[in-house]
Amino acid sequence: MPRFQSFQPASVPKTARPGKWLVAALIICGTPCVYSAPNYKFTIVVQDGDVIAGKTIHNLSSAALNDSGAVVFDGDTGTAFQPDRHVYRRFLATQTPPSVVADGSQPMINNAGSILFACSRGGVTALCTESSTVAKVGDSIGGQTISGFDGWAIGNNGGIVFTASLVRPAFVGAVGLFTPSALLLKGCDMVEPSGCVAGGAHGDSIGGTELLSPAFPTINSRGNVVFFCGFGTSNVGICTPSSILAKTGSVIGGHMLTQFGSPSMNSPGMVAFSAGFDPNSNAMFTPSSVLVQPGATIAGHMIDFVYGNGGRRFVNDSGTIVFSGHIQAQPGDPQGQGIFTQTHLVIRQGDTIEGKIVYDFVNATLNNRGVVLLTLRFAGPSGMPGPLAIVAAEP
Repeated sequence: MPRFQSFQPASVPKTARPGKWLVAALIICGTPCVYSAPNYKFTIVVQDGDVIAGKTIHNLSSAALNDSGAVVFDGDTGTAFQPDRHVYRRFLATQTPPSVVADGSQPMINNAGSILFACSRGGVTALCTESSTVAKVGDSIGGQTISGFDGWAIGNNGGIVFTASLVRPAFVGAVGLFTPSALLLKGCDMVEPSGCVAGGAHGDSIGGTELLSPAFPTINSRGNVVFFCGFGTSNVGICTPSSILAKTGSVIGGHMLTQFGSPSMNSPGMVAFSAGFDPNSNAMFTPSSVLVQPGATIAGHMIDFVYGNGGRRFVNDSGTIVFSGHIQAQPGDPQGQGIFTQTHLVIRQGDTIEGKIVYDFVNATLNNRGVVLLTLRFAGPSGMPGPLAIVAAEP
Protein backbone atom coordinates (compact mmCIF):
# COMPACT_ATOMS: atom_id res chain seq x y z
CA MET A 1 0.00 0.00 0.00
CA PRO A 2 1.25 3.55 -0.61
CA ARG A 3 2.98 5.21 2.26
CA PHE A 4 1.47 8.66 1.92
CA GLN A 5 -2.30 8.26 1.88
CA SER A 6 -2.61 11.05 4.42
CA PHE A 7 -0.72 14.24 5.06
CA GLN A 8 0.85 12.92 8.26
CA PRO A 9 2.92 9.76 7.70
CA ALA A 10 4.28 7.96 10.75
CA SER A 11 7.82 9.01 9.89
CA VAL A 12 7.14 12.73 10.41
CA PRO A 13 9.47 14.16 13.07
CA LYS A 14 7.74 15.09 16.31
CA THR A 15 8.70 18.72 15.78
CA ALA A 16 6.59 18.67 12.62
CA ARG A 17 3.42 17.36 14.27
CA PRO A 18 0.53 19.73 13.46
CA GLY A 19 -0.87 20.26 16.94
CA LYS A 20 2.31 21.88 18.21
CA TRP A 21 1.88 24.81 15.82
CA LEU A 22 -1.28 26.05 17.49
CA VAL A 23 0.54 26.24 20.81
CA ALA A 24 3.42 28.13 19.20
CA ALA A 25 1.01 30.52 17.51
CA LEU A 26 -0.72 31.33 20.77
CA ILE A 27 2.61 32.10 22.43
CA ILE A 28 3.83 34.33 19.61
CA CYS A 29 0.59 36.04 18.60
CA GLY A 30 -1.71 35.71 21.59
CA THR A 31 -4.29 34.32 19.15
CA PRO A 32 -3.61 32.18 16.10
CA CYS A 33 -1.87 34.17 13.37
CA VAL A 34 -3.39 34.53 9.90
CA TYR A 35 -0.97 33.98 7.00
CA SER A 36 -3.18 32.74 4.15
CA ALA A 37 -2.79 34.14 0.66
CA PRO A 38 -5.33 36.99 0.39
CA ASN A 39 -6.48 35.99 -3.13
CA TYR A 40 -8.37 32.86 -2.05
CA LYS A 41 -12.05 32.92 -1.17
CA PHE A 42 -12.96 30.17 1.30
CA THR A 43 -16.36 28.49 1.37
CA ILE A 44 -17.38 25.77 3.80
CA VAL A 45 -19.10 23.27 1.51
CA VAL A 46 -20.23 21.00 4.34
CA GLN A 47 -19.15 20.15 7.88
CA ASP A 48 -19.78 17.40 10.35
CA GLY A 49 -23.17 17.92 12.00
CA ASP A 50 -24.85 19.64 9.06
CA VAL A 51 -28.41 18.56 8.25
CA ILE A 52 -29.02 17.48 4.65
CA ALA A 53 -32.45 16.28 3.48
CA GLY A 54 -33.57 16.15 7.12
CA LYS A 55 -30.70 13.95 8.35
CA THR A 56 -27.56 14.87 10.30
CA ILE A 57 -24.38 13.97 8.46
CA HIS A 58 -21.11 12.72 10.01
CA ASN A 59 -17.79 11.16 8.99
CA LEU A 60 -17.26 13.13 5.80
CA SER A 61 -14.81 11.75 3.23
CA SER A 62 -13.86 11.36 -0.43
CA ALA A 63 -14.31 14.97 -1.54
CA ALA A 64 -13.80 15.62 -5.26
CA LEU A 65 -14.62 18.42 -7.69
CA ASN A 66 -14.69 19.14 -11.41
CA ASP A 67 -13.90 22.22 -13.50
CA SER A 68 -17.50 23.48 -13.29
CA GLY A 69 -17.27 23.65 -9.51
CA ALA A 70 -19.45 20.63 -8.79
CA VAL A 71 -18.31 19.08 -5.50
CA VAL A 72 -19.10 15.51 -4.48
CA PHE A 73 -18.45 13.80 -1.17
CA ASP A 74 -19.85 11.08 1.04
CA GLY A 75 -21.09 11.03 4.61
CA ASP A 76 -22.87 8.89 7.16
CA THR A 77 -26.35 9.51 8.54
CA GLY A 78 -26.54 6.24 10.47
CA THR A 79 -25.00 5.05 13.72
CA ALA A 80 -21.74 3.37 14.71
CA PHE A 81 -23.54 0.03 14.68
CA GLN A 82 -25.62 0.68 11.56
CA PRO A 83 -23.85 3.07 9.18
CA ASP A 84 -25.82 4.60 6.32
CA ARG A 85 -23.55 6.29 3.80
CA HIS A 86 -24.72 8.52 0.97
CA VAL A 87 -23.14 10.43 -1.91
CA TYR A 88 -23.85 14.16 -1.99
CA ARG A 89 -23.30 16.98 -4.50
CA ARG A 90 -23.06 20.75 -4.21
CA PHE A 91 -22.42 23.41 -6.85
CA LEU A 92 -20.03 26.19 -5.78
CA ALA A 93 -21.60 28.68 -8.18
CA THR A 94 -24.90 28.64 -6.26
CA GLN A 95 -25.92 29.07 -2.65
CA THR A 96 -27.96 25.88 -2.83
CA PRO A 97 -27.06 23.43 -0.04
CA PRO A 98 -25.78 19.93 -0.84
CA SER A 99 -28.27 17.39 -2.16
CA VAL A 100 -28.36 13.60 -1.98
CA VAL A 101 -27.20 11.84 -5.16
CA ALA A 102 -27.55 8.20 -4.12
CA ASP A 103 -26.82 5.64 -1.45
CA GLY A 104 -23.11 4.88 -1.72
CA SER A 105 -19.60 6.06 -0.93
CA GLN A 106 -16.25 7.27 -2.28
CA PRO A 107 -17.47 9.32 -5.25
CA MET A 108 -15.34 10.56 -8.14
CA ILE A 109 -16.60 13.13 -10.67
CA ASN A 110 -15.49 14.15 -14.17
CA ASN A 111 -15.98 17.37 -16.10
CA ALA A 112 -19.16 16.08 -17.72
CA GLY A 113 -20.64 15.73 -14.24
CA SER A 114 -20.65 11.92 -14.29
CA ILE A 115 -20.19 10.48 -10.80
CA LEU A 116 -18.61 7.09 -10.11
CA PHE A 117 -19.09 5.61 -6.64
CA ALA A 118 -19.34 2.42 -4.60
CA CYS A 119 -22.90 1.16 -4.23
CA SER A 120 -24.95 -1.93 -3.47
CA ARG A 121 -26.86 -3.78 -6.17
CA GLY A 122 -28.81 -6.98 -5.57
CA GLY A 123 -27.29 -7.31 -2.12
CA VAL A 124 -23.67 -7.19 -3.32
CA THR A 125 -21.07 -4.43 -3.57
CA ALA A 126 -20.86 -2.72 -6.96
CA LEU A 127 -19.51 0.30 -8.80
CA CYS A 128 -22.20 2.64 -10.09
CA THR A 129 -22.86 5.87 -11.90
CA GLU A 130 -26.13 7.72 -11.38
CA SER A 131 -27.63 5.91 -14.36
CA SER A 132 -26.02 2.46 -14.48
CA THR A 133 -24.18 -0.34 -12.71
CA VAL A 134 -20.60 -0.48 -13.98
CA ALA A 135 -19.57 -3.79 -12.36
CA LYS A 136 -20.52 -5.81 -9.31
CA VAL A 137 -19.17 -8.58 -7.11
CA GLY A 138 -19.55 -11.88 -8.90
CA ASP A 139 -19.01 -10.43 -12.38
CA SER A 140 -16.36 -12.11 -14.52
CA ILE A 141 -14.15 -9.85 -16.66
CA GLY A 142 -11.26 -11.24 -18.67
CA GLY A 143 -11.71 -14.64 -17.06
CA GLN A 144 -11.36 -13.27 -13.51
CA THR A 145 -14.25 -13.16 -11.04
CA ILE A 146 -14.53 -10.06 -8.86
CA SER A 147 -14.87 -10.46 -5.08
CA GLY A 148 -14.57 -6.80 -4.05
CA PHE A 149 -13.56 -3.32 -5.22
CA ASP A 150 -10.48 -1.45 -4.02
CA GLY A 151 -10.03 1.79 -5.98
CA TRP A 152 -11.55 3.52 -9.04
CA ALA A 153 -11.42 6.59 -11.23
CA ILE A 154 -13.38 8.18 -14.07
CA GLY A 155 -11.78 10.27 -16.80
CA ASN A 156 -13.15 13.33 -18.51
CA ASN A 157 -13.83 11.23 -21.62
CA GLY A 158 -16.00 8.89 -19.54
CA GLY A 159 -13.36 6.16 -19.33
CA ILE A 160 -13.41 4.13 -16.11
CA VAL A 161 -10.63 2.14 -14.48
CA PHE A 162 -10.71 0.23 -11.20
CA THR A 163 -8.84 -2.31 -9.11
CA ALA A 164 -10.69 -5.28 -7.67
CA SER A 165 -9.97 -8.29 -5.50
CA LEU A 166 -10.32 -11.61 -7.30
CA VAL A 167 -11.98 -14.84 -6.21
CA ARG A 168 -9.30 -17.14 -4.84
CA PRO A 169 -9.09 -20.04 -2.35
CA ALA A 170 -9.22 -19.25 1.39
CA PHE A 171 -6.23 -17.25 2.71
CA VAL A 172 -5.02 -16.45 -0.82
CA GLY A 173 -5.63 -13.11 -2.50
CA ALA A 174 -5.11 -11.46 -5.85
CA VAL A 175 -5.89 -8.04 -7.33
CA GLY A 176 -6.66 -7.08 -10.91
CA LEU A 177 -6.71 -3.79 -12.83
CA PHE A 178 -9.85 -3.46 -14.97
CA THR A 179 -11.96 -1.36 -17.24
CA PRO A 180 -15.68 -2.24 -17.30
CA SER A 181 -15.07 -4.57 -20.24
CA ALA A 182 -11.46 -5.76 -19.95
CA LEU A 183 -8.81 -7.06 -17.58
CA LEU A 184 -5.74 -4.86 -18.05
CA LEU A 185 -3.41 -6.59 -15.57
CA LYS A 186 -3.53 -8.96 -12.66
CA GLY A 187 -1.21 -9.47 -9.74
CA CYS A 188 0.09 -12.81 -8.53
CA ASP A 189 -1.71 -15.07 -6.08
CA MET A 190 -0.43 -13.81 -2.73
CA VAL A 191 -0.56 -14.20 1.02
CA GLU A 192 -0.04 -11.11 3.19
CA PRO A 193 2.60 -10.11 4.14
CA SER A 194 4.87 -12.66 2.52
CA GLY A 195 3.98 -11.90 -1.11
CA CYS A 196 3.47 -14.20 -4.10
CA VAL A 197 2.50 -17.77 -3.22
CA ALA A 198 4.81 -20.52 -4.40
CA GLY A 199 2.89 -22.58 -6.93
CA GLY A 200 0.13 -19.97 -7.26
CA ALA A 201 -0.86 -18.11 -10.41
CA HIS A 202 1.79 -15.69 -11.58
CA GLY A 203 1.14 -11.99 -11.91
CA ASP A 204 1.51 -10.15 -15.20
CA SER A 205 4.90 -8.67 -15.97
CA ILE A 206 5.62 -4.95 -16.24
CA GLY A 207 9.06 -4.05 -17.49
CA GLY A 208 10.22 -7.59 -16.84
CA THR A 209 9.08 -7.56 -13.19
CA GLU A 210 6.19 -9.68 -11.88
CA LEU A 211 3.32 -7.60 -10.50
CA LEU A 212 2.27 -8.33 -6.93
CA SER A 213 -0.70 -5.95 -6.89
CA PRO A 214 -1.99 -2.75 -8.52
CA ALA A 215 -3.70 0.00 -6.47
CA PHE A 216 -5.03 3.57 -6.64
CA PRO A 217 -5.57 3.82 -10.42
CA THR A 218 -6.19 7.06 -12.25
CA ILE A 219 -7.23 7.75 -15.84
CA ASN A 220 -6.99 10.96 -17.86
CA SER A 221 -9.09 12.40 -20.68
CA ARG A 222 -7.04 10.52 -23.29
CA GLY A 223 -7.70 7.19 -21.60
CA ASN A 224 -4.15 6.80 -20.28
CA VAL A 225 -3.94 4.83 -17.03
CA VAL A 226 -1.42 5.21 -14.18
CA PHE A 227 -1.44 3.38 -10.86
CA PHE A 228 0.54 2.48 -7.76
CA CYS A 229 2.24 -0.87 -8.32
CA GLY A 230 3.58 -3.33 -5.76
CA PHE A 231 6.26 -5.85 -6.72
CA GLY A 232 7.10 -7.36 -3.35
CA THR A 233 8.29 -6.48 0.13
CA SER A 234 9.80 -2.96 0.09
CA ASN A 235 9.59 -2.87 -3.70
CA VAL A 236 6.88 -0.55 -5.00
CA GLY A 237 6.46 2.09 -7.66
CA ILE A 238 4.34 4.04 -10.13
CA CYS A 239 3.32 2.23 -13.32
CA THR A 240 1.31 2.29 -16.51
CA PRO A 241 -0.05 -1.02 -17.80
CA SER A 242 3.05 -1.37 -20.00
CA SER A 243 5.89 0.34 -18.12
CA ILE A 244 7.38 1.22 -14.74
CA LEU A 245 7.68 5.00 -14.43
CA ALA A 246 9.54 4.92 -11.09
CA LYS A 247 10.16 2.33 -8.38
CA THR A 248 12.10 1.65 -5.22
CA GLY A 249 15.73 2.37 -6.03
CA SER A 250 14.99 4.83 -8.85
CA VAL A 251 17.09 8.00 -8.70
CA ILE A 252 15.29 11.27 -9.51
CA GLY A 253 16.93 14.63 -8.93
CA GLY A 254 19.74 12.93 -7.01
CA HIS A 255 17.37 11.19 -4.58
CA MET A 256 17.14 7.39 -4.40
CA LEU A 257 13.46 6.68 -3.83
CA THR A 258 12.20 4.22 -1.22
CA GLN A 259 8.40 4.52 -0.87
CA PHE A 260 5.63 6.08 -2.94
CA GLY A 261 2.24 7.73 -2.60
CA SER A 262 -0.61 7.35 -5.05
CA PRO A 263 -0.16 9.08 -8.42
CA SER A 264 -2.13 11.82 -10.15
CA MET A 265 -2.15 12.51 -13.90
CA ASN A 266 -3.43 15.45 -15.94
CA SER A 267 -4.87 15.51 -19.47
CA PRO A 268 -1.54 16.16 -21.24
CA GLY A 269 -0.13 13.10 -19.42
CA MET A 270 2.01 14.66 -16.72
CA VAL A 271 2.29 12.24 -13.76
CA ALA A 272 2.96 13.51 -10.24
CA PHE A 273 3.46 11.62 -6.97
CA SER A 274 5.03 11.88 -3.54
CA ALA A 275 7.94 9.64 -2.66
CA GLY A 276 10.27 9.10 0.26
CA PHE A 277 14.04 9.00 0.29
CA ASP A 278 16.68 8.66 2.99
CA PRO A 279 17.26 10.06 5.48
CA ASN A 280 13.60 10.33 6.57
CA SER A 281 12.53 12.80 3.91
CA ASN A 282 9.88 13.18 1.20
CA ALA A 283 9.29 15.27 -1.90
CA MET A 284 6.91 15.70 -4.83
CA PHE A 285 8.15 14.21 -8.11
CA THR A 286 7.42 13.48 -11.73
CA PRO A 287 9.10 10.39 -13.22
CA SER A 288 11.98 12.60 -14.36
CA SER A 289 12.19 15.57 -12.00
CA VAL A 290 11.70 16.97 -8.50
CA LEU A 291 8.72 19.32 -8.25
CA VAL A 292 9.05 20.40 -4.61
CA GLN A 293 11.46 19.25 -1.90
CA PRO A 294 12.50 20.24 1.62
CA GLY A 295 14.41 23.51 1.60
CA ALA A 296 12.08 25.14 -0.94
CA THR A 297 10.76 28.61 -0.15
CA ILE A 298 7.22 29.29 -1.35
CA ALA A 299 5.52 32.64 -0.79
CA GLY A 300 8.19 33.48 1.80
CA HIS A 301 7.76 30.26 3.80
CA MET A 302 10.59 27.76 4.18
CA ILE A 303 9.39 24.15 3.84
CA ASP A 304 11.34 21.65 5.94
CA PHE A 305 9.12 18.60 5.36
CA VAL A 306 6.89 17.63 2.43
CA TYR A 307 3.95 15.49 3.55
CA GLY A 308 2.74 14.88 0.02
CA ASN A 309 -0.90 14.55 -0.89
CA GLY A 310 -3.64 12.22 0.29
CA GLY A 311 -5.98 13.24 -2.53
CA ARG A 312 -6.40 11.65 -5.95
CA ARG A 313 -6.39 14.64 -8.32
CA PHE A 314 -3.60 16.96 -7.28
CA VAL A 315 -2.10 18.03 -10.62
CA ASN A 316 -4.12 20.07 -13.11
CA ASP A 317 -3.67 20.56 -16.85
CA SER A 318 -1.34 23.54 -16.41
CA GLY A 319 1.01 21.41 -14.28
CA THR A 320 0.08 23.03 -10.98
CA ILE A 321 0.16 20.63 -8.03
CA VAL A 322 -1.33 20.98 -4.58
CA PHE A 323 0.39 19.39 -1.60
CA SER A 324 0.94 19.68 2.13
CA GLY A 325 4.20 20.83 3.64
CA HIS A 326 5.55 21.73 7.06
CA ILE A 327 6.69 25.33 7.51
CA GLN A 328 9.99 25.80 9.31
CA ALA A 329 9.84 28.27 12.19
CA GLN A 330 11.41 31.63 11.34
CA PRO A 331 11.16 35.06 12.98
CA GLY A 332 7.52 36.12 12.64
CA ASP A 333 6.61 32.85 10.95
CA PRO A 334 5.78 30.01 13.38
CA GLN A 335 6.08 26.39 12.35
CA GLY A 336 2.99 24.58 11.11
CA GLN A 337 1.35 22.60 8.36
CA GLY A 338 0.29 24.40 5.19
CA ILE A 339 -1.34 23.64 1.86
CA PHE A 340 0.74 24.87 -1.09
CA THR A 341 1.05 24.97 -4.83
CA GLN A 342 4.50 25.43 -6.37
CA THR A 343 4.08 29.20 -6.08
CA HIS A 344 1.44 29.97 -3.42
CA LEU A 345 0.45 29.25 0.14
CA VAL A 346 -3.26 28.42 0.02
CA ILE A 347 -3.94 28.06 3.75
CA ARG A 348 -2.15 27.03 6.93
CA GLN A 349 -2.92 25.80 10.41
CA GLY A 350 -4.34 28.50 12.65
CA ASP A 351 -6.01 30.40 9.84
CA THR A 352 -9.69 31.15 10.36
CA ILE A 353 -12.59 30.36 8.03
CA GLU A 354 -15.98 31.82 8.94
CA GLY A 355 -14.70 32.31 12.49
CA LYS A 356 -13.42 28.72 12.86
CA ILE A 357 -9.74 27.96 13.48
CA VAL A 358 -8.12 25.39 11.17
CA TYR A 359 -6.52 22.57 13.19
CA ASP A 360 -5.08 20.36 10.42
CA PHE A 361 -5.65 18.93 6.94
CA VAL A 362 -6.65 15.49 5.65
CA ASN A 363 -6.25 15.94 1.90
CA ALA A 364 -6.58 18.38 -0.99
CA THR A 365 -7.44 18.30 -4.68
CA LEU A 366 -7.67 20.97 -7.36
CA ASN A 367 -9.25 21.63 -10.73
CA ASN A 368 -8.16 23.43 -13.90
CA ARG A 369 -9.49 26.76 -12.60
CA GLY A 370 -7.09 26.52 -9.66
CA VAL A 371 -9.86 25.86 -7.12
CA VAL A 372 -8.49 23.80 -4.23
CA LEU A 373 -10.87 21.49 -2.38
CA LEU A 374 -9.77 20.76 1.18
CA THR A 375 -10.82 18.18 3.70
CA LEU A 376 -9.75 19.54 7.08
CA ARG A 377 -10.48 19.63 10.77
CA PHE A 378 -11.37 22.75 12.72
CA ALA A 379 -10.10 23.19 16.24
CA GLY A 380 -12.50 22.06 18.93
CA PRO A 381 -12.68 23.04 22.61
CA SER A 382 -9.33 23.69 24.29
CA GLY A 383 -7.55 23.57 20.93
CA MET A 384 -8.13 19.84 20.44
CA PRO A 385 -9.11 18.51 17.00
CA GLY A 386 -12.76 19.10 16.21
CA PRO A 387 -15.17 18.21 13.42
CA LEU A 388 -14.27 17.45 9.81
CA ALA A 389 -15.24 19.90 7.11
CA ILE A 390 -14.91 20.18 3.34
CA VAL A 391 -13.81 23.65 2.22
CA ALA A 392 -13.34 25.17 -1.23
CA ALA A 393 -10.55 27.72 -1.79
CA GLU A 394 -11.29 29.74 -4.93
CA PRO A 395 -8.57 31.99 -6.39
